[in-house]
Amino acid sequence: MVGSTVMTVSDTVFLSVNDRMVVGDRQVASFTQSGSSTVDVGQNLVIATRSSAAGSSYTLQGGTLNIANNLNVRNGSTFGQSSGTTTVGRNVVIRDASDYNQSGGVVSVSRNFTLRDASTATISAGSLSASRNLQFVNSNNSFTQSDGVVQIGGVLDLMVGSGNTYDLAGGRLEVMDSIDLDPANTFIWQSGGTLGVHGSSASIQFNGDLTASSGSILDLNSSTEFLAIGGSLTINDLTIDGYDLNLAAERSPSMVVTGDNLLLSGASITGEANITYSNFSGFDGAVEINPRDIFDPNTEDVYWYEQVGDNVSVYWSLTVPEPSSVCLLALSFGGLLLRRKRDTD
Repeated sequence: MVGSTVMTVSDTVFLSVNDRMVVGDRQVASFTQSGSSTVDVGQNLVIATRSSAAGSSYTLQGGTLNIANNLNVRNGSTFGQSSGTTTVGRNVVIRDASDYNQSGGVVSVSRNFTLRDASTATISAGSLSASRNLQFVNSNNSFTQSDGVVQIGGVLDLMVGSGNTYDLAGGRLEVMDSIDLDPANTFIWQSGGTLGVHGSSASIQFNGDLTASSGSILDLNSSTEFLAIGGSLTINDLTIDGYDLNLAAERSPSMVVTGDNLLLSGASITGEANITYSNFSGFDGAVEINPRDIFDPNTEDVYWYEQVGDNVSVYWSLTVPEPSSVCLLALSFGGLLLRRKRDTD
């Protein structure tokens, strides 16, 4: 247990606590970890068990912090990390107007990351991952991401209480299951904040009304990925970035092929003209045209972006390869077979 004194662990020191570790019980306390040090906590790490310890803090400036069970930040206290690695075996709970501040390093949470009772979390660099949910409990909690990566293996839950806010103002947010938003709470998407597809999912599901404000970025990688909005989508400024059409895989050697890949869907979509399509690839020689432009499908490979109903998609039309190209391809393949046969003689 740490009392009113300041404690520092640095260099290559190894500290092991078999039971729970408390920073601030009846009085304010601070604990700073840096260098290549290691702190192993056998049960919970609790910062400020009582209101009299408000203002207590744990600061990780380097090294490794392993918590077997939970990280509990309570009673107006702070957990801060600028470097190093934190691993939490169960949950992180920031409560009672306390603060989580990450400006670097890696934090991995095996279960839930929870903000409750007017608490705050700020991420300006580094990465935070929670294998289950990021959730807001009761009211007036705020999570501000200005950079770094936040990866959620379950749900980003803004369905409880009121006055809760997730502000994606930079960095990258990936949510595997869904982002669930009650109208009493707020999700802000702006200023270079990127919504990306989670590595274990093929889409981004947002349940609620969403506004893409100035500088919003949607990162879709391939033809199977899209953003689905359960409510309305208002687009003031949105860049859809890094999409691979892979039209070469769609082309047929014997017939004209047309198709489309879904990018956005919603109960209603307004402001499609405010979308910028950036860093798209895989056109296989197709040329962009405007919706409703006239083209010859027998001689022109084309693609275009268009909103039809409540979907925004990229459409394409591909010609049949010229016979000479097909013959050359066949000859090349035949030569390859002959060479392989000779090589085996």
